[in-house]
Amino acid sequence: MEALMTIGLIKKWLQHGQSVNYWYLTLYADQTMFGNAEIEEWAKSYKVKDLRAYHFNHDCSKPYVRILDESGKEHYPNHSFESSKRYIIEHGDDVFADMILHDMDFHTKRGEELKETWGLSYADDLYFTAWSEIFANAELFGGRESDSFKIKRKRLIKAFKYK
Repeated sequence: MEALMTIGLIKKWLQHGQSVNYWYLTLYADQTMFGNAEIEEWAKSYKVKDLRAYHFNHDCSKPYVRILDESGKEHYPNHSFESSKRYIIEHGDDVFADMILHDMDFHTKRGEELKETWGLSYADDLYFTAWSEIFANAELFGGRESDSFKIKRKRLIKAFKYK
């Protein structure tokens, strides 16, 4: 039963990675979806890349690090770090492993910490992907009118100011 549950979780996170990649390409095709003139201007100069390996694997450890709290809510402690390690084991140590390690930076870092992330050679790819992730998650968690989406969108707009 445990193995079947793990397989189900793996399938869920792979589908999420595919959704992130779909939104990455969708946002690239229509930058007006950002809803922020400054970010839309930046996005016009962004060069799309084949980031499927990163998108499909950015949450690859979630089925293995998943824990439930007392109320039954799921948590995935250190999943970016663990996903990066798992990616290296399965695919080798390349730039995608490092991108996976920093996948949550634009969602979780604040203030001056963001300047470090913006200094990474692939920061624009991480930032564009962060937007793709919130759009992909909106499909699962209440849509683009949900408070969750609006809070995450506002956080990404604020993160852009540290570029």
